[in-house]
Amino acid sequence: MSRNPRPVQQEIARSNYDRRFQREGKRRSFIAASVALILLCLTLLLFLRIWQRRPQPRFLFLTEEWLAQEVDLDALLIRDETVYKAPLDGIFRAFVPQGSKVAKGARIGQILPEGDLEEVRKMDKANNDVNDRRYELFAEGKGGNAARVFEAGENAIHRSLHVFYDQVAADDYSKLPELEMELRLVMEQRVEDAQAFSFKDEELDRLISIRDRLEENALDSIRNISSEASGIFIRQLDGLELDLVPEYALSITAKELKNYLAQATPPQSVEEVKSGQDLYKLSRSPDQYFACFIPTASLAKLSGLEEAGYVRIYCPANGITIEKANIVRFEAAADGALLVLQSRRNLESFVSMRKAPLTIYANESKGLRVPKSALVDYSQGNVEAGLKIVDGGYVQEARVKILTTNEEYALVESLPDSPYTVEVSTMILLNPDSMAAGEPLTDNN
Repeated sequence: MSRNPRPVQQEIARSNYDRRFQREGKRRSFIAASVALILLCLTLLLFLRIWQRRPQPRFLFLTEEWLAQEVDLDALLIRDETVYKAPLDGIFRAFVPQGSKVAKGARIGQILPEGDLEEVRKMDKANNDVNDRRYELFAEGKGGNAARVFEAGENAIHRSLHVFYDQVAADDYSKLPELEMELRLVMEQRVEDAQAFSFKDEELDRLISIRDRLEENALDSIRNISSEASGIFIRQLDGLELDLVPEYALSITAKELKNYLAQATPPQSVEEVKSGQDLYKLSRSPDQYFACFIPTASLAKLSGLEEAGYVRIYCPANGITIEKANIVRFEAAADGALLVLQSRRNLESFVSMRKAPLTIYANESKGLRVPKSALVDYSQGNVEAGLKIVDGGYVQEARVKILTTNEEYALVESLPDSPYTVEVSTMILLNPDSMAAGEPLTDNN
């Protein structure tokens, strides 16, 4: 019998298939390895290019600027403050924003008997219902010229809301009672002005009737509070009013100052009061004092301060700058110095503080100001340095004299023997390592 050729052919075909499969696998592995190698080379080249690439130069035109030594301190605020007592028990509602000037006899608030808080809330709700209805009618075009009443005070409202959002973002709620009071006064003034306009609306008349009835029933139990003298109204108290009088600013010691700074807390508004309890206070003198302790490490920055007679200060807590705060005391202490400043400006902006952060600017000078990072061959204490400038389309190095410095900047002037002069409008390199002296300034730079 002859052998069937089919199994032999199948075996040969399988063997050929296996060899082709192996060759195809090797080819794919080779391609994958080649691609990986190419990507690795490209990545390496890109890395080398980035590593070798020079930083782009940055330029600045010189101008004359002020330069000062800055010292951050905590200040104890001392001012004239007369405290007035509550005439009866109850809940005090102030009508005057803190820091406002009030005349003797002016109505500054009212006291509602204890237990009447729910009645107060009802009156507030009734008043809000009336105002909301007026706004609805105004939006419908009713009330004649009432639009001008509702447009009044927009700037004050926007300012208060802007300050409110800033305070909330900074997690600081110390000014919220003042802002609430200011907004209430603006809204109450609008309501009072709107009384002259007739909207001819039955629903509004009904809401007004409810409000008036509630207020009439409460008149017998409400006690109006009038200012007992003229001065600046201060709603918040901290219990230090009797100790920290203006005369004490002239005799306080460094040790006493430290103790008061340590125990000073933000003043608080009193809502529920008892008869004879501290209720509000008035400042009848425009003078305010800032008592500061200067650590030994900061004294060098304030050299010559006493001879200056005054100093510029800035309070970051309220954004107020006082250009000339008078220096009334500058005395050495065991581990620093005692500084007492006096000013008659912006008293109303500080009445809500007993302790305030202050930045003191000392030894102010004006000249060509450059960042220290732009100086060449400079280290702290040098009196000379290099400065790369642009002259005639080329980068050149000028030699400058260091007049004064602070943490970030220096005031400079050209040295007599410098080959290049620096003056107002001279272009300098802020990053001097980006270009070498003598290198042309091209479009690629």
